[in-house]
Amino acid sequence: MAIVTFWSNNKKQTYQTASMAAIATSLVVNHNFKTLLLSTEPKDTSLVDAFIDTSRDDFIKGIMGNKIDMAAGLDGLVKLYTTNKLNPESITDYARIILKGNRLEILPAPEEEPEQPEIALAAYKDVLLTAEKFYNIVFVDLSKGLDNDMSKQILEMSDLVVLTITQGIREINSFIEARESNPVLMSDKIILSIGRYDNYSKYTVKNVARALGNKILPYTIPYNTLFFEAFNEGKLLDFFIKFANSTLPNSNTSFMTDVKTTKDALMQKLADVR
Repeated sequence: MAIVTFWSNNKKQTYQTASMAAIATSLVVNHNFKTLLLSTEPKDTSLVDAFIDTSRDDFIKGIMGNKIDMAAGLDGLVKLYTTNKLNPESITDYARIILKGNRLEILPAPEEEPEQPEIALAAYKDVLLTAEKFYNIVFVDLSKGLDNDMSKQILEMSDLVVLTITQGIREINSFIEARESNPVLMSDKIILSIGRYDNYSKYTVKNVARALGNKILPYTIPYNTLFFEAFNEGKLLDFFIKFANSTLPNSNTSFMTDVKTTKDALMQKLADVR
């Protein structure tokens, strides 16, 4: 029903993937949505690694002397696309299931750079449009930058775009320049999110908004030690389930509150633009 794309103009680490994973997990823990997550960045396993202890996969690969799900993910769906066999039901067959009932599934990223970018782009777009018919929401962790047609076209076809930045003047200026040269980034379907947000930085939400001429209000995904440990250890879903109903006044409760605020703003914005 909706395609929500997370993107950054900065090819250095902006915690784009972590921000998307946090919001998507908050959504599925609190709502009964069919949710699909995918990454278009070749060889990037960080999205799958956030939810699955891949050391177990490595152990099984060692026994089998082969790769697990070697035809799964976007690579497998591209093959279906080229043979005209892609359909909504087939997408879940190529995804890693995190929560049953289609509540949370992940399509692993491509294992290599596509040999034929034009065909890969057409396939990815068809995968997204097909997935939109089966899932309530599709989250896309899009390759950073705008130096390729894939990023531009997927941004344009998305129902909502979450621009992720970090606190710093260079990052802010890069965002301003990107918006001025790309009409899609000036549209109403944009939300700005500051990843790994530090309350003690001088680049507060108010100061970032002021630097942007108060034309866009940033939301935040704060830095939280336990969150990033869970993200790096394949235990992200466990983290959100554990602290979902926490009311104790501590950093974990504060983190969950801020993530929920950003998630609610995203859902409201999605309702407004559709």
